Amino acid sequence: MKVANELFHNTNRGENITILSRFSDHNVKPYKDALDAVGFQTRVLSGQEGVEDFCYLMSATKEIVGTEQSSFFKFAAVLGNATKARLYFVESPDTKEKLLSRFRGSGFDYQWKHPLLKRKIVIEKYKSEVQDILDAIAINATV
Repeated sequence: MKVANELFHNTNRGENITILSRFSDHNVKPYKDALDAVGFQTRVLSGQEGVEDFCYLMSATKEIVGTEQSSFFKFAAVLGNATKARLYFVESPDTKEKLLSRFRGSGFDYQWKHPLLKRKIVIEKYKSEVQDILDAIAINATV
């Protein structure tokens, strides 16, 4: 839940948050519970087809937040109505090398030239709890 809390730390409590998931509700329940616990009004939309999720994201007018791994999210960020799009990825031992290779020559390199896209789209990196522990161990080993 560390990443969920960090991801929304600048969002006003009481704001409405919708979690879109093609997974069952019990997979996203811990995230919903964590966001509800700090005062957000959270709901889950699950069981939709990918195209339905894409249409929902395209029609959002405020801020959208989603994983960098989702092609639908990336296209909705560029083409949709949201005033801000935050693409995030989580660094962990499992994803570290995969993420580095994705950002090298991926074709979707996030070097926006258009001023609107530069203002609208933000890339954010968060560290998993496990990565935090490994980083602390590495720092202590060098000291």
